Amino acid sequence: MHSFSKIGALALAATALSTGAVAATGSTGTVTLGGHVDAKCSVVGGSGSTFSSSVDLGDLSGSDGQLRAALAATTASSPAGGVQNFQIACTGAGNTITLKADPIKAQTAAATGYANTINYTAEVDVALASGSTSSTSHASDSTVTTTNLNAADRLANLANNVQIKAYGLNTTAGALLVADPNYSGLISVTISPGA
Repeated sequence: MHSFSKIGALALAATALSTGAVAATGSTGTVTLGGHVDAKCSVVGGSGSTFSSSVDLGDLSGSDGQLRAALAATTASSPAGGVQNFQIACTGAGNTITLKADPIKAQTAAATGYANTINYTAEVDVALASGSTSSTSHASDSTVTTTNLNAADRLANLANNVQIKAYGLNTTAGALLVADPNYSGLISVTISPGA
């Protein structure tokens, strides 16, 4: 019986050595996954990279035919037609914001003592990830103004992070507004993707 135990022990030892030899000849590999994110902006809840809304200010004139006093009294905190809210998602930082405001204009020509153009101040407020807000405002003179955010600034990733408004409507003092069914103005905002 003693020799049977020796044979069993030798068999176990041989199996252990053989298993260790296989493990020592195994191979290990790795797979590195990578990619990139391009700087881009898109409209959340919209389609692609464009956003828009329309504001109907109603009858622009008061009972006296001049610019309605309530429109002239609008301010940044109480804009004409309210605040227009959008959510823009940008992956880059240091975005550039451009703002252009065209006056509200009638197609009908204005005779002496009348006006067919209403000017205003346009403003775009952009919420930043830091918790602050970047504001850009510009008179409705059809030129472009640009604000460059600091290189580290990013748009906040939250609803209504871009707000656009018009206020301080004005026209020639004492002028009557010409009757026209289609007064129209335009505020254009562009937000670059940054870097």
